Amino acid sequence: MTLCDLFFNHAGGFVLGHDWVSLTPIFTEAIKVLDSHNADIYFQCIYVDAVTFEIKSNVTYGLPGVPGSSRARKVHGHWLFSHVQGTSFPPPTLDVLQ
Repeated sequence: MTLCDLFFNHAGGFVLGHDWVSLTPIFTEAIKVLDSHNADIYFQCIYVDAVTFEIKSNVTYGLPGVPGSSRARKVHGHWLFSHVQGTSFPPPTLDVLQ
């Protein structure tokens, strides 16, 4: 799976019929290109159903402030995940969302 495929075909917020909103501000995501074939990645995505307030997705690739905890490598012109260290965070409570 390429990074573009992940965002455009599998990210829940982009799937037709989903009324999901992201709780993750875009500035928390980071891709640092190290050289022409390697990059460090930090990506967090928390989606909530806008109607039911149910947490639908809580995914994190890489650890904030830990270079090398998630990497992408360019292979035959496509950026692919080459190493991923992830974690999960407890979802926010409903009283925070309302």
